[in-house]
Amino acid sequence: MKLPSENDVQLDRILSAEEELLPGSGFLSSVMERVEEEAAAPPPIPFPWQRVLSGLLLIAILCAGTVFFYFRQIAEALREVNYSQTPVALPTSPLFTIATWSLTGLLPPLLVLFFLRRMNRGLF
Repeated sequence: MKLPSENDVQLDRILSAEEELLPGSGFLSSVMERVEEEAAAPPPIPFPWQRVLSGLLLIAILCAGTVFFYFRQIAEALREVNYSQTPVALPTSPLFTIATWSLTGLLPPLLVLFFLRRMNRGLF
């Protein structure tokens, strides 16, 4: 068993004293000034959720359109395939190329945003 040190004894004596603790002379006025400043401050600028949601909706529509055109091109290519020949050529139209690159460019940032949002679920 450890014996109490001199500092522990002094700390116990100070904490067990029945003295009333009073704040400093300017404490109350400084706290009230801060409260009044906070009350007079303008409200924070709200987050522009309408713009964010409209942008996300636009991105979702573009991704859905890209996927739709991608599968349409695949379906057209499969209709034209002669199954006696190999290999099957994928469509290479300009629209298909643009759609593929658009989807390839949009998916990584969206995935990062999705995972960041899930990791910080309680913060937003």
